[in-house]
Amino acid sequence: MHRGIRVRSASRSSSRGFLAKARECYQGMKDEIRAKRYNSSTILAVHAVISACDALASFYLQQRCASDRHLDVLFLIGRLPFDKSELNAKSKQIARIIDVKNAAEYEERLILAGEAESAARDAERTLKWAIEKLPELKE
Repeated sequence: MHRGIRVRSASRSSSRGFLAKARECYQGMKDEIRAKRYNSSTILAVHAVISACDALASFYLQQRCASDRHLDVLFLIGRLPFDKSELNAKSKQIARIIDVKNAAEYEERLILAGEAESAARDAERTLKWAIEKLPELKE
């Protein structure tokens, strides 16, 4: 635990399962966006990103975020053994998509097409980055 952020131990091998979940959510997101179901596509985009982050953190840090606040995952992302400018850019991307989670899941307003497409782009970039950083897990 650091600065009030709860983490759990995670085996390096658990990264494979997290990455599989990220890929599955990403594929579902693409299907939902094609069907113009923007709320569910955005929710799946968020969960694809969260699972991709869990894959990276479990592989490199043997930890995963256990906080109720999804943005707390950025603490672990910031500790990954990559270039700081790369981590800063990816953290902004991850924060953008997690920020829409509340609107997609809990607010009464509906997600607009542009919001869903933006979330999908960020999810795709994040997932591709995770796969690039996890070469041992490529299919």
